[in-house]
Amino acid sequence: MKILVTVIMLFTVTGCTTIQSKTGGSAFIEGASANKAYNSSMKAASLSGMTIINTDRESGLITATKGANRFLTYSNPTINIIVSDFKDGASVVVSSVVGGQMFDYGVTANTVRDFCASLNQISPGANCH
Repeated sequence: MKILVTVIMLFTVTGCTTIQSKTGGSAFIEGASANKAYNSSMKAASLSGMTIINTDRESGLITATKGANRFLTYSNPTINIIVSDFKDGASVVVSSVVGGQMFDYGVTANTVRDFCASLNQISPGANCH
């Protein structure tokens, strides 16, 4: 009986916390302006199956979401892409977050990997990882 009460309490407590699983990646596009890298990032997000939900070119922010396997997670990952001028090119930083789960199950990592693969295809030499 003690074990059952402990398990129920554990599920109750962890079910009320804000647990997140997140993964990030980055790229440097040499010789590109932030504007060009921003356009490439928008295209890469679309090509990798993301739905763009908000953009702010001035700050370099792109926010998107991507459908996920409901067997692995009950919410879609949110993807934030930040593009900025950096040295002799542009920096692209991507992060993927899924709220409410402790383990990634590959959802956020696959989202970042898909974005990076698309960005590397659009901008050879970006070396997004």
